[in-house]
Amino acid sequence: MIQISEAILHVFDAIGVQEVLSAHPLNPHNVVMTEYISHHIERGLADPAASHAQFAENSPVPRRVREFAQGGENLVDFSQWLAGLLQSYTRTNEVMRQSIILARFVTELGVPYLAILALADKLAYTHAVESDEAGNLTASIALHHSIMPQPTQRVKGYAFVNLEDFGVRLCDIKLKHDKETVRIFEEIVLGLIVEPSSRESYRHIRQMTLAVADDYSQDGVEALARAKHFLAENACESDIVETRALAEKAFPDSIQMQNAFMGEVSYANLPENLVLEREFAAKQATTYKLVADGDVSLTLPAEWYEDPERVEIRMEQDGTTTITIRGIEHLTSK
Repeated sequence: MIQISEAILHVFDAIGVQEVLSAHPLNPHNVVMTEYISHHIERGLADPAASHAQFAENSPVPRRVREFAQGGENLVDFSQWLAGLLQSYTRTNEVMRQSIILARFVTELGVPYLAILALADKLAYTHAVESDEAGNLTASIALHHSIMPQPTQRVKGYAFVNLEDFGVRLCDIKLKHDKETVRIFEEIVLGLIVEPSSRESYRHIRQMTLAVADDYSQDGVEALARAKHFLAENACESDIVETRALAEKAFPDSIQMQNAFMGEVSYANLPENLVLEREFAAKQATTYKLVADGDVSLTLPAEWYEDPERVEIRMEQDGTTTITIRGIEHLTSK
């Protein structure tokens, strides 16, 4: 569980023509406030779609972040400056309503962070009570112009800055500008060099493994199974996946296929060491999903798939594949 030491909220509402850059932090003793922000931060910390990044050398933000982390600038001044950068761009790109929360927090391991949460406010309906001159009350329906996302809903984007090593974990805001996609945190506000997220890294690994196997007329299902087994073992020790070691495990009998895999890594402009967070990597290895002709889909537990006495996948001479599953005690229809 995280501990929030201070937080502040800024609001921009183009519909109501209202911009509020708060002059004071939120009350840290307000349980509703701390629980709301904590839910969104903890959701982001566990999000497999989050990317990892470092500040670019020419970014002006790290200096201000360091000054803030060391107590040289207070949260109000720092957050107003950062919120101004974010709102000045999104205002000109038809983002009608949004709220920005900045919070300083510490993880269970004692690591200090700065959280930047961008919340897209929504329209919602609520009740309204009106009274006439005689004092008679009438209930009606009204449109509420600024509803913040629920704690269980995704925020529009976030960035968590580690205040020790200044690495960044983020899920960026993407906007269209002149038919081009602009990543707000990466390109506009923070100035970052971003690595693929765990989800993106796994998708690349899967696609590259199957592509190489197909190019060499090998069994892609078996190659991917070896790759997933390697990722599960690697997850016990590290969040970093060395693609060369992965290639050797996925294609143990072919130097050419290993080199082809590394060629795919280079072609996709990926780093040789990918970040694949342990919990996410282990989860991917718990099941194997096979899709055959006619949208036939099989999802098998890893312990079954890896046991040849239970599951056998055999290539026939006519080029078709036969899958045999043994030891099923109960079969139901869904």
